[in-house]
Amino acid sequence: MSDPKTTEILHSIITALFDSGMSDDALLAEHLKKTGWEQLLSSKLQDELNVHITAEEIRSAGRLVKLVEVVESRLARDSRGRTLPEIYALLERFVREELSHKFNYHWYANWKGDILSGSDSLDDVELLIRMEGAFGFSIPDRDVSTIGTVAQTVRYLWRRSSEQIFALRHRLEGTCHHAFVFHELRRLLMIRTGVGRTDIRLNTSLGDLMPTWYFQFWKQLQTEFGVSLPHGTLFSRSLGLEKRTTIRELVVLIVSSKVSTNQSTR
Repeated sequence: MSDPKTTEILHSIITALFDSGMSDDALLAEHLKKTGWEQLLSSKLQDELNVHITAEEIRSAGRLVKLVEVVESRLARDSRGRTLPEIYALLERFVREELSHKFNYHWYANWKGDILSGSDSLDDVELLIRMEGAFGFSIPDRDVSTIGTVAQTVRYLWRRSSEQIFALRHRLEGTCHHAFVFHELRRLLMIRTGVGRTDIRLNTSLGDLMPTWYFQFWKQLQTEFGVSLPHGTLFSRSLGLEKRTTIRELVVLIVSSKVSTNQSTR
């Protein structure tokens, strides 16, 4: 049985592309009469869902309900096994639960004054935190500023989620422990925050890299490096010290920390 969210997305794509709504069982050729409609739809499916379906395959599908089946059979999955329509459904739940005002949620819906257009309302901050918590990475302001629609948000979340795999490499004998930890920490931060290599220096403040994901990353850090880190005042949000914690300080803390009893020595 087809995922209704995939069908919903295809309805949005077709309506936007051809200015024509249609039933799930309608004949595509009878409703999409624009010259070269098969190729237009093929290109749009590639752009929106990263799915390659030829014009001939679209023509052969005949009906929208059949085309949905073809699309679903070719959807890629992120590192947690989720497709774009599944993330679309998950994001909708977050929107319904976190935004107190009404939001007309659909594939091409524009955030306008909401979280992804720079609003500072509590609702919007909670939505951003909800997304970061569900996907396990920080969403930097510079990425937020480039996302205008629900579709762009879904593709962003899927892409970032697909890049989240991290494995701590083996430290070769003779390699400086501090240098090794710094390079591995930088690699992890690049994955979890989406920032570039040159943005992560020894004097960079960790809180500046991930203002809303700070404490969640602290937990991930212990798991990935297999160490048990103290929950001391160095990382106390109540004292406002997260903004002062630098990568240099964190490297020293990791190097000097004991291996967690829940982790094997790497």
